[in-house]
Amino acid sequence: MLSVALPVISAELGGSSAEAFWAGTLYLLACTVLMLFWGTLSDAFGRRLIILVVLLVFALRTIICGVATDWTTMLAGRTVQGTGGGGILVLTTMLITDLAPLRERGRFYALVGCIWAVESASGPIIGGGLAKKDTWRWIFWINLPIIAISFAGIVIFLRLSRKSRNLKEKLRLFDYPGSLVFIVATIVFLMPVTWGGTQYPWFGWQTLVPLILGLVGLVIFAIYELKLRSPRLPQARLVSKSVFANRSVCIGYGSSAVHGMILYSFVYYMPEFFQAIKLYNPIIPESRPCPKLSP
Repeated sequence: MLSVALPVISAELGGSSAEAFWAGTLYLLACTVLMLFWGTLSDAFGRRLIILVVLLVFALRTIICGVATDWTTMLAGRTVQGTGGGGILVLTTMLITDLAPLRERGRFYALVGCIWAVESASGPIIGGGLAKKDTWRWIFWINLPIIAISFAGIVIFLRLSRKSRNLKEKLRLFDYPGSLVFIVATIVFLMPVTWGGTQYPWFGWQTLVPLILGLVGLVIFAIYELKLRSPRLPQARLVSKSVFANRSVCIGYGSSAVHGMILYSFVYYMPEFFQAIKLYNPIIPESRPCPKLSP
């Protein structure tokens, strides 16, 4: 919904075309670096409590973006949104695993997929219709009633049993060194990927130095998690070896990564192309690339 309106929003709030893409980048960056953290946090303090916190964070993002009067505030709101968005993505999957037996999970994942499909088809069109100077803020305000309904539904209906732990046991679940290395390495790696070829040349030191440092950091993270774990902290593991034990699953991870790169490049760059190059009305760009909605 937001991507098609970014040119209009950035122009009104004083952002350039290049800066408009940071709205998507900061969201995905915050989503990526904190996604694993939300999973561990829910293991320690319970899925129900943490998903309610995530919804409140998402609501805070809506308010920040809805009242933004400059592009810096908008980017701050998008970063907060990514923080909550990562939690929603990972906790949705974890809740299905907790609530549904193995043979029924495919059905629930299919329902979640249908919701995403409806959002992908209708969201950009709605966003295009609202992408005007006087109405674009409704792209954010429209989320508040949905968040309120979700919050109330979870409070009333969601009941989960969880293992009782004291505070010390909960804190031992967190992989502090691994989390720090992962967050820093991911940020250092993704930032030059974003500004390479736009703000700085791909082979300039501003791009190559952080890119190499980020890759080195990710390698260190992988070695630490898989080889150098402390025996004193058997539970505090951000990534388990078992998730890479099956070759077919690893191929699935790679396919998902490629799919994400293609999808989000399409989502954020195609609307800009149709509006800036083809000079289309904001609602038209999302009707042109309709093949993206097909299976």
